[in-house]
Amino acid sequence: MDLVPRVDAFIAFNEQESRIWSSFMRTYTVTKGIDLEIYKPKKINKKLKGKPAVLYAEHWRTFRHPLHTLVALEKVYRKIPTMRFYAFGCPEQDKPFWLRLIKQNHYAIFTPGVFKHQMDMSALMNMADIVVSPVFPSYGRVSLEALACNKPVVAYKTNPHANYKCEPYDPDDMAEKIIKCWEEKPNKQREYAESNCSAEQMAKEIIEIYRRFVQ
Repeated sequence: MDLVPRVDAFIAFNEQESRIWSSFMRTYTVTKGIDLEIYKPKKINKKLKGKPAVLYAEHWRTFRHPLHTLVALEKVYRKIPTMRFYAFGCPEQDKPFWLRLIKQNHYAIFTPGVFKHQMDMSALMNMADIVVSPVFPSYGRVSLEALACNKPVVAYKTNPHANYKCEPYDPDDMAEKIIKCWEEKPNKQREYAESNCSAEQMAKEIIEIYRRFVQ
């Protein structure tokens, strides 16, 4: 908010963000894109254990952690005991608390920020079966990156880029969507990413906005 008086416009990545920031000043909405050469299907010898192997690939913050997802996955486990859950991106300073919490669930495997594939999220996503990206009210890049790796995504309904959308903070709905995702095994996520998540397209749209102010 300190930057509001210092800028001429905001750039948002979806209509919801645009409505929020337009209350302060002119906001432009552009297509959020990712590097499709970095995030893509890869042949990797190792696969995460579990049928399905569910990956929570968000970097945790005070408002973004997998607590609701843990509750949902316990419900999934009751119906699919072969499921395994992998939580990624926990800050080191928070590790002891979350490790104690997750250890109560024998099906969960804890993967903190030092997980060896941290620097290659594309590889980690390729080793999973399903990626869960529950960010509210907006969404990050994780769902786009997973789709580009041809992995199905379960997210909150505010995310326009997901195979299955559930109600925010509703573990029952999330569990239902994860089970449905595993049963239906959707495909063609890569094709969707190529058509809707191009970083090149995002750059073109942003450059056009810059030109309006530079010229």
